[in-house]
Amino acid sequence: MSLSRNNPVISEFGFKIDSNAIECSASVIKPSSLEYGNRLQIQPSEPDVEWDRNSQNMTFFKPATINNWKLFAFGRPDEYEWLTNFLKDVVAVCMKRGMTVLHEPAICFLRNENASVKTILNESKRLNVKTDFVLTTCKFEKSNTYTVI
Repeated sequence: MSLSRNNPVISEFGFKIDSNAIECSASVIKPSSLEYGNRLQIQPSEPDVEWDRNSQNMTFFKPATINNWKLFAFGRPDEYEWLTNFLKDVVAVCMKRGMTVLHEPAICFLRNENASVKTILNESKRLNVKTDFVLTTCKFEKSNTYTVI
């Protein structure tokens, strides 16, 4: 199936193909290696850029401490029944790697698909709310949320 203007898969995702081509230049940045507690450098596996398989039980050389973090979830709370277990898993993996995570994140449900994460972060900054880490998630359906993130 080609990427044509009438392709039903393209339209299902809400994309449109413009008839005017745009030429742009880009460069591909090689993913960095990760350094672990024993000073071992792990290169990501190709082609999927996966570090985890080679480093299952290793802690990071200098693990991060996450004091304040936020999760932006696009949609309603009832659409995220799985979220509690997911966050526990995220914290468990971080701690397994030697990181310090003091508590689960503040969760902000964004009902408006066009809400801007950047706007909300700027508001947090204005209110002097320090954030060390931001995680976003959205519903898997036809949505323009991906462009907002």
